[in-house]
Order: sequence, then structure tokens, then C-alpha cells
Amino acid sequence: MLVSPKEQLAGATVLLTGGLGFLGSVCLEQLLRLTEAKRIYVLARSKKGLTATQRLEKLLCSPLFHLLHKDASCGVRNAFSRVEAVEGDLLMPGCGLSDADVARMSHQVTVIIHCAADLTLDARVQDTLRANYCGTRELLSLAAQMPHLTSLVFTSTYYVSNHLPRNSIVKEEIHQLQLTLPGSSSALSHSQFVKCLLTFPRRDADRQAAAVMKQNNFSSTYALGKLLTEQLVNDVGLLGVSKVIVRPSLISALQGQPYPGWV
Repeated sequence: MLVSPKEQLAGATVLLTGGLGFLGSVCLEQLLRLTEAKRIYVLARSKKGLTATQRLEKLLCSPLFHLLHKDASCGVRNAFSRVEAVEGDLLMPGCGLSDADVARMSHQVTVIIHCAADLTLDARVQDTLRANYCGTRELLSLAAQMPHLTSLVFTSTYYVSNHLPRNSIVKEEIHQLQLTLPGSSSALSHSQFVKCLLTFPRRDADRQAAAVMKQNNFSSTYALGKLLTEQLVNDVGLLGVSKVIVRPSLISALQGQPYPGWV
């Protein structure tokens, strides 16, 4: 069954994370140009002296959005009126949102597209877990407060399949790992494993993670963290919400519109 994003997102109110990064910015351009989404909230934090709104405005002035500027200048449509920055931070409790923004989005958002991530492949395990696992956990807590939410898209990575033998058929299913700590045979859930690693001193956490990675043929803490986060997304109870996990491999320059070669 083919799914049309234009039809699926017509009239939707979207919360987009990571919208100022490479993947997220392309996603934002596509949402504005190719769909009739009613409203797009871009969750972003202040950075380098710029507010979330100023950072979004700077992005929207980049060449990536030139086709939309062309439409606006010709009087065809002004798609930019449908996008708004929301000040927040996934690393903070409640995603760092104000009470007013939480109340406003809770009653409006129907779709969440989660592109935000720390992409550092060899980050210290506690850093990647705080950014990617804990950040997603905060977003899922926010999602639980959205009664009109129908869809949640989580961007993972193909490399969560690192543990499979070479030339394996990679099925569209949530991979399960044997999560244990050295010296113990007790299997841990993803949440118990993450809690332990975040409790340990940093060096001990790195050592424990390295042992699990070696056992399961993982080459990066990033991929391990993404797999654990997939399990988190899969297990969370969001009644009536379709959850989609996307696993891109390598993401490079755009081949076609809106800007061939954009990186």
C-alpha cells in the first residue's frame, strides 16, 4: 500500500525536532513545499547568542528554501507563515518548554517527526545516551500529553543491525540484545541498562558499554544508543498512535530538488 505524505499530512499540525540540522532542515523544506500541513512547530534551543526564532529565520533565508521564496515573491503562496520556532531543549526536563507552549501544542499537535540527535559516532556512552535516549524519553513524555496525536516518526540508523552476521536479511523489526553487565548473568531491560550506565562513573560506564559492544559486534556508541532508543520507542504506550522508525544508512548531498548537491 502506497502512502502519500501530501494526503497524510493535509491539515496536520507537526512538531519537528532537529529541524535546524541537515536532515531536519530538508524535512522542513519538504513539509512546507510538498504538503499542506496546517502548522509546523520547530523545537529548537537558543545557541551562540541567537534565539530559537532567530536561528529558524536564518535557516529559512538559506538557499535550501529558494523555491519557496520564489513562490512567495510571485504571489503564489507564502508557506513560511505556517512554521514557527518553539524554544526548548530535549536535554532538559519537559523538553525545556514553557507551560504555555506545552498547553498550546498539547491541544494542536497531530504528528511528531523526531530528527534531533547527537551524531558523534564515538561519543562517551553517557553523552550519547543523555542526548539520544534520554532526549527521546522526554519527547515521548510530552507526546503522552497530546490527545490528538496520531503519528510519531523516529529517525534511527541502519547500523542498529551491526550485530547481525554479514549478508543477513535485515527484517523490519526491533532488534533485541542480551544486555548484561560484566560479572552478572542477569538480563537487563533497555531502561535498566541505561540507568546503570548513567549511574556509573564515566570511565566505568565506557568500559561496561565497550564490553556489550564487543559482544554484539557494535562499532560505535551512537549505533548502540540508537538501538536502545528504538526499544524505548517501541515499548512506550501511546494509545492510537502509529509509530514509525526510519533507518537511513549514509546520508549525503541532495540529488534533486530543491537544491541538487545541498549538504
